[in-house]
Amino acid sequence: MNRLNKDVRTRDELIFGEYDRETYSGGVRHFENLSLATLEKLVANNFIDLDDAQNCCPCVKAILGFMRTYPDYTAHGYTVSIEREDYRVSLEGVAKNREADSMEELNGFVNMFRFADTFSIDGEMYCWFD
Repeated sequence: MNRLNKDVRTRDELIFGEYDRETYSGGVRHFENLSLATLEKLVANNFIDLDDAQNCCPCVKAILGFMRTYPDYTAHGYTVSIEREDYRVSLEGVAKNREADSMEELNGFVNMFRFADTFSIDGEMYCWFD
């Protein structure tokens, strides 16, 4: 694992719009609706490890590739506080608030995320790896 950028204020402002250490519970703060543009900024500024894969979820690099192909998806996951040794940003899945736009997209989603603990392709596209 490479050394991540420790500028927690900038990292959290990118993800949450603010830095507030009081919002961390047990050193963790969850997020939803992380856009491709924000994920790209996290990668460009070394706030996230491309090889990180939490809870059997595909690695960040794979999710980034999926979101570049299908930019209507957002990612969800959590950040780990700067006070902890395991400081990081981890992704736990992706979501889109409607069904797939094509069979190609549906197949790509199913192939990548079908082993998620929570998985939906009915009315919305959603996966979460617990």
